[in-house]
Amino acid sequence: GPSIGGGGGLYRSTDALAPPPLFAQLVTTLTPNARGELAAQRVGGVTNMWAATGETAAQGALRRSTNGGASWSPPLAGGVGFCNDQCFYDIAVAAHPQAAGTLMLGGSPALVSAISTNFGDSFTPHAAGLHVDTHAIAYAPSDPSVVYFASDGGIWRSSDSGSTWTARNNSSYHATQFQSGAIHPLDPEFFIG
Repeated sequence: GPSIGGGGGLYRSTDALAPPPLFAQLVTTLTPNARGELAAQRVGGVTNMWAATGETAAQGALRRSTNGGASWSPPLAGGVGFCNDQCFYDIAVAAHPQAAGTLMLGGSPALVSAISTNFGDSFTPHAAGLHVDTHAIAYAPSDPSVVYFASDGGIWRSSDSGSTWTARNNSSYHATQFQSGAIHPLDPEFFIG
């Protein structure tokens, strides 16, 4: 959530079901109104986590954890500035469910959608045809070559792991903004936005 006075940042709990759980602040964000998104992947028994946040003077930063969130890297060079002055609004990160170190990041017009195959150290933009102000990116669990992208301009679908995009906006879809998407945990055909 929004942060002021150093209260924001990355927190971790090892007793989340306890009444009440205890949380430790691992990264402090001093940037006012900074927010963030988390992504995780477990491939070959190795877990990687990423936090895309609105820190670093509201330009955006991407951090990585390799120990279940117990510690976080300094901001990765590949993610610095991805949400520019719109970090309060434009943040999306998604980790590929099968390809270790592959993730997608999106934010403001500076970086609408990009792919990293080296754990976030660098990104290649793949935003042709997409509308700016990125809000959600999601890999389809049943087929990770299928990726969904949502922004102020609607929804797009990729069938080649995010390299190219096809608009899903049509005459029967009337949303002007789509901020989040999720697939039902038991029915892969049921998508909620």
